[in-house]
Amino acid sequence: MKLKNRSGRKNLWRLHATGFGVLALVVSLTDLVRTTQGGAVTPQQDTEVGATSDSCSPARVVRFQGQGGEVLVKPGETKRVTMPAPMNEFHWFCGDSRERVANDDFFNVVRISRAHDGAISWKFYKSAPQPEPGSGNNKPDLVKVGDTKDACDGERDVRFKTKSDPNFKIGANQSKLVQLAASMNTLDWWCVQTNGACPEHDVCDEHLGNPVAFNWVQVDRAGNGAISWVFYRQKSDATPVAPDVPPTPQYVHNATGDLRVMASLPGINREAPFDKAFLKNKLDDFWKSKQGTIRTQIKDEINSRGSDAAGKFGASFQQDSLTISDTERNELRTAAKDGTLWVKYVAHHNVVNCRLLKGALEIKFTISFDIQLEMAFPQVALDQPPQTPKAPMRLAHTEVEGDNFFGDVAQEIFKSKFEEVKTEGNNYSENRAKDINEHLKTDWPTLPQLPKNGLKTELSVSPAGTVRFCLRAASAPECDFGPMETAHTPGVMDTTGGGCDEGLLWIRDAETRKFTSIAKGKDALIEVESRRFNWYCGGNQGPESQEWESGPVGTYFAQVSRNSNGRGITFKFLAWR
Repeated sequence: MKLKNRSGRKNLWRLHATGFGVLALVVSLTDLVRTTQGGAVTPQQDTEVGATSDSCSPARVVRFQGQGGEVLVKPGETKRVTMPAPMNEFHWFCGDSRERVANDDFFNVVRISRAHDGAISWKFYKSAPQPEPGSGNNKPDLVKVGDTKDACDGERDVRFKTKSDPNFKIGANQSKLVQLAASMNTLDWWCVQTNGACPEHDVCDEHLGNPVAFNWVQVDRAGNGAISWVFYRQKSDATPVAPDVPPTPQYVHNATGDLRVMASLPGINREAPFDKAFLKNKLDDFWKSKQGTIRTQIKDEINSRGSDAAGKFGASFQQDSLTISDTERNELRTAAKDGTLWVKYVAHHNVVNCRLLKGALEIKFTISFDIQLEMAFPQVALDQPPQTPKAPMRLAHTEVEGDNFFGDVAQEIFKSKFEEVKTEGNNYSENRAKDINEHLKTDWPTLPQLPKNGLKTELSVSPAGTVRFCLRAASAPECDFGPMETAHTPGVMDTTGGGCDEGLLWIRDAETRKFTSIAKGKDALIEVESRRFNWYCGGNQGPESQEWESGPVGTYFAQVSRNSNGRGITFKFLAWR
């Protein structure tokens, strides 16, 4: 659906029920926020994609956020403004009155002209934006990854931590674009008095979430305190799982778990004795030994968050059952890049059956999720067990489904809040490096004595995920690991079509945690966050128009193929095995 050119006022009210824990069902409003920075003459490279008009009393200043900060426009002025990211609507202020303007097509530059009688002309452009002279703008290219609504009484401030200010505050009738200290899915904030204090017997701590991690946030507040949040992340930004290692490369899924080590010296080609599926068995042993502890931790976490969420509605939360995956349903993934071995251990299909109880009303839900352990082993030396500096355990691929009539109805009504439930689940993380390293030390094979000088270590992963180390002398041939193994092929569950006329289509890959662009005539295999996932049509600078697809229950991947000509797209929904 396209948005018509329009602007207007919208009054908001406070619904005191935030806290995005498990089943935090809160009615939310959805407007979009956007911003800009000043300039003057429209350059030749700007392509106009729309225009509209508006008005604001000549006694008032027009203001809104640009990429480089707040823009002020007085009667008689014209400014060219670079926006923080491609968008098709944003908020602006006429004095203290918050307004909204929108365009059918996405834009990243705005030209605003104000007449002396208060009339406003807006023109929207696509451009390769550059900072205007003297703007002082050094912000990176950003991509909008979500938005939401909330409220805080107009006489209070919204306070949260930014990269430069641990007590950043923004009051009513203010607008700010700020960088956060790190990428995150959940932002903690407080609705406090102007002196920073929370009144006695009041609850001031709040939380908001977004399915895609963000590290910039745009905050616009109306006069009555209503808040519009827009989440951005730096384009192509990904957060390494372990410190001092590059972003995760593409994994081989359903890896064999085999570890093969071969030495190639002049006249010698010898392989070390590692058991079949050595890596998978090591991590299976870890899982079996810690399964009870992990189950208790997740059960307690769900009970805590579920009870907190239910309490906001005067209801109670009940967890009926929790099933934790066994090793038969657990998957190993392996990858290698620049001398670093990457391993991901995924426990599939963990299931919670729970309910909200309020009087005679009983709302049942089923929550299924993966538990993932991801670790990097930089520059492995095979004369001793590999050790990882960090092995975060987190929930992923969270799905929330209604389990009775009331659960189905609630799921339909509270779609946006179910997304926040998924976000909160996927944001849970705990470092398990110590336990993993201890298990890798146990029964590590003794390798043949080899000269330490003059040997080059070559690391690779086969198409089937077998990890291969070749210890080779400069004058020796390459290691011969035998015939190449066959790669695993995931199962196709369903196929559907779509359409996008633009040159690029964008989807965020849950594994690499980056947006992947797909040009016409190209295809890509994407691990999706859940079976219902967003994709974006258009934008050379970053994702633009948001669309979505939904695969069958059990969808883990999408094979996305685009026709060379026209707008055709084929989505294949794939199971993990």
